[in-house]
Amino acid sequence: MRSGKAIREKQISTLIPFIPKHVSQVIGNWKHRRLLQAFTKTFQDCSPESSVKLACLAAIEEMIISREDLLCTDVSDSELFDYQITWIRELPTLLVLLGDKHPSSSQVVLHLLLRLGQCSLLYDEMQCLLKEFYSTYQDEGNICYGPFLRLDRDSQELSICCLDYFSQLDSTLLKSIASCCLCHELDPFMLFWIIEVLHSAFKAGHVQISDHISFFITLVSRFKGFSW
Repeated sequence: MRSGKAIREKQISTLIPFIPKHVSQVIGNWKHRRLLQAFTKTFQDCSPESSVKLACLAAIEEMIISREDLLCTDVSDSELFDYQITWIRELPTLLVLLGDKHPSSSQVVLHLLLRLGQCSLLYDEMQCLLKEFYSTYQDEGNICYGPFLRLDRDSQELSICCLDYFSQLDSTLLKSIASCCLCHELDPFMLFWIIEVLHSAFKAGHVQISDHISFFITLVSRFKGFSW
């Protein structure tokens, strides 16, 4: 049973790299819709750590970023544009599902998020899902840390770089990141990198002044009681 699943996964992974080219060739007819539906279902249904998921991510990068003939900046093909948004919105959830057990896959997702940000294709509403990657507050007030703290420094740095590309950073996401900053497991280098990136975002007008001040007031508690 397991070997059969592995064979099927390998076959699908081999086919997926051809999807971007076929999508560009059939734009505007019924095959286009069927192909996008099948690809999206495959992307959403396969296991987070599978080779199929990695192949889908590579295809998504090609269909959104690398292939100019498929980049819907003018929304000329609204159907393809809608699918592209669906794929992008899956990425924060995928990061959470991968956890810290599949760091190489997490890096692939983070690299894709960064490239999307550089192309102005990160959507502010994604922040609601992304905060689970950093930390969330439970009903009792306890902090539940996400995979961010347990990933390697390169992955942490990539995830913080992505923040610079949201048009307006949400206060709840900033609170989620601030909680990580208060955790003594966080590398001091990463703490100062977070401060630098968020200050840059503030200067660019992506963080409200009240949220910026609140974030730094929260950070002071990390150093409370430290002797200098």
